Amino acid sequence: MTRVGRRVARTAHSLGGPRPPGSARSGLKAQQADDTARVRELVERWARAVRDRDLDGILAHHSPDLVFYDVPEPVRFRGLEAYRRSWEEEFFPWFGDSGLFELDELGGHRGR
Repeated sequence: MTRVGRRVARTAHSLGGPRPPGSARSGLKAQQADDTARVRELVERWARAVRDRDLDGILAHHSPDLVFYDVPEPVRFRGLEAYRRSWEEEFFPWFGDSGLFELDELGGHRGR
């Protein structure tokens, strides 16, 4: 449950509604830790695919109808095939054989 969700649950209790069980909080933390580990693994696999120039691995978890914005021209790509071409035609040639692609920091905010 997100911070807002906990606030709503507390408000419901103060109005006579059911109180969230104490054990749910520890279960929630375990679920959040599991979710964080799964997201980290997904991003690490993606970064490994970039380093290996594995286009199928790079694209594995992207939606076919994605819209992707980037800094170099063209600034926007529509669809998975356009995104694939951006790797083949733009990034990999620019990156060359001596580039280093590592994750420096991974963070985010989870909400429901």
